[in-house]
Amino acid sequence: MKPTIKPHTIVVLEPNDARRNYLRSLVTGWGDTGVCFEKETICLDNLALLKPRVFIIGHLNTERTTRLLYAVKLMDFKLPVLVLTGEAEILTLISVNGFENTRGLSPAATAEDIKDAVENFKHLEREAPDPQGAWHWPMIIGSDPDIVKIKKSIFEIARSGEALLIQGERGSGKDLVARAVHFWSNRSEDEFIKVDSGAVTQDIFQNDLLKWFEIRSAFDEKVGAGQAEVYTGRTIFFDEIGQLAADLQGALLRLFEALEGELTSRLLPPATMRIIASTSDDLISLTETGRFRKDLFYRLNVFMIEIPPLRERRGDIPVLVDFFTDKYCREIGKGHYEVPRKARALYAEYDWPGNVREIETVVKRSVIVGDEGGFIESLCRCIQGGKQPFCTAGRNEGVPRRFDTTELRSYMKDLTQISLKEICREFIMRAEKRAMKQALDQTRWNRKKAAGLLNISYKSLLNKMKCYDLTV
Repeated sequence: MKPTIKPHTIVVLEPNDARRNYLRSLVTGWGDTGVCFEKETICLDNLALLKPRVFIIGHLNTERTTRLLYAVKLMDFKLPVLVLTGEAEILTLISVNGFENTRGLSPAATAEDIKDAVENFKHLEREAPDPQGAWHWPMIIGSDPDIVKIKKSIFEIARSGEALLIQGERGSGKDLVARAVHFWSNRSEDEFIKVDSGAVTQDIFQNDLLKWFEIRSAFDEKVGAGQAEVYTGRTIFFDEIGQLAADLQGALLRLFEALEGELTSRLLPPATMRIIASTSDDLISLTETGRFRKDLFYRLNVFMIEIPPLRERRGDIPVLVDFFTDKYCREIGKGHYEVPRKARALYAEYDWPGNVREIETVVKRSVIVGDEGGFIESLCRCIQGGKQPFCTAGRNEGVPRRFDTTELRSYMKDLTQISLKEICREFIMRAEKRAMKQALDQTRWNRKKAAGLLNISYKSLLNKMKCYDLTV
């Protein structure tokens, strides 16, 4: 008797009816079960329950494909994904993120090409998806050229055991980059130890930190009696190294020298110990003023990764908004949804002084409270806390970066039975109009220069001027 082959579940996301039916007919023709979706949000709500063997992404634009790829890999990083795309940006996205079991295939591919790609995925060894496992994959979100360059360099640097210095503003993702370097290295199965440099004291250094450099406990944990030494090594990450006390800088330097010099019986060999440090301070300035040791700086700065602030890569803001929306919808068990267009516009115009960490916090709060309402409430908190409002993204002198809350308090005194949303909308409009008027006055109504000061497009400025009836 011929053995019965159990059909696989293959999920298809394709918004076009004709193409969706075509892909469904292909899947059922192979003897598999095809589950097809038209909308991404509904697909994401059901994907984990379906436990597909392969996921096929149909003909979507670059923005929607990017969102879907990140969301799917967040759920199950190793899920085989076939993307019907010819977009170079999507192919680069797959490559620079190290997405496993993911392939791009031309939309003009034949039925046989699609079948071959799916069959190759089916033959891969497939463990049951771990609902928590994907959270530990260090995905760096963004397609800005500087971010793509960083992602590519991580694979190169990870192969080396040399020291790495990561520089960037607070909240820009230095911790994530450090974890990504460890993850893609040959020591990823071993410990990643994060040290809060500003909290290290002499006692902590002597009692805890020194132990992490010792070989004995590491080998005892990894090697049993009579076994060969298989320990690959730790990564020690000194967060905000500029905050490390001066006397401890010298002690850390001596450890570097011990590792690179003649080994003692208790220190890890250099190849099994990697030092990564991060800083939001200007270490070169600190060395010039004597607050940071030059010799330690040179030891740490073998490789350097500099992360740009979020305000310098605004094109990544929509991607980050979608990613964190999907992440926290899944985390709290809420249905996935599209971020309202008005909210997206406000997100895009804000300067995000707290960088990625701030945008994650605001999106998380908005998801928990309820999409647009939560976002508006977050905006109010930014204004009341004295932070830069969304409407004044310009960082140049002459355009104010913030407004005080005097006008808001005065405005609210006269209000009775009015919604929070209306309060915020009114105040935003007033603040935005005033910022635009100041920028136009400063540039003598040169609209292109004013748009540059406000850090918005020329077309956006003209539309807003018309909306607010701003004329000379």
